Amino acid sequence: MIVVMNPGKFQGPAAALIGGGLFFLFLFLFHQFLPALLAAVGGFVAGLLLFQPSREVEVVIDGIPAETLKTILEEHSSRAQYIRELCQRMVDEKVRRDSLRIYKFYQEILSDIKKDPKDLKTARSFLGYYPDAVIKILERYLDLQKRPTSDPAIVNSLAKAEGMLKQIADAFEKQLTRLLQDDVMDLDTELELLRRTMQSEGLSD
Repeated sequence: MIVVMNPGKFQGPAAALIGGGLFFLFLFLFHQFLPALLAAVGGFVAGLLLFQPSREVEVVIDGIPAETLKTILEEHSSRAQYIRELCQRMVDEKVRRDSLRIYKFYQEILSDIKKDPKDLKTARSFLGYYPDAVIKILERYLDLQKRPTSDPAIVNSLAKAEGMLKQIADAFEKQLTRLLQDDVMDLDTELELLRRTMQSEGLSD
């Protein structure tokens, strides 16, 4: 956790004003310099505490600032929902099914990162390219789908896209599996550390 202090612009003057006010008040009421001086010092210290600088706390989770993680997840969540909308517009049932697999694995990847933020480092390169590439492919496919299908070039392009969608969905699934494997390795490491600690402390057979 990183704590950043904001400078208190009015802290000193406000504290001095309180201290000065108490000094003259006590001097006027009691006509004694020492009690007035003590009241002034106490008022000054109290003013410093009262008007101390505010603190901004930046929470870092697994080496990633919480605000950065939140922004990234929100942006990709929006992309995932847009992909889902594009999938729902597919006329061909198989194409819709393959493209929805992409959406499904995309959502699961984001869910995994939310639960285990350090997985963002593993998936960052993948997320930086594949979702946007999928969106472009789906948008262009839908655009070509509206045109005359008798054109050989269009038919060929649509067929290529349809073939690629399953491969893309498989790529998203493999990325998810990679993240889950990292979690398995983390668990195995923790279990091994616990086992060794129990042995060293004579708490296991």
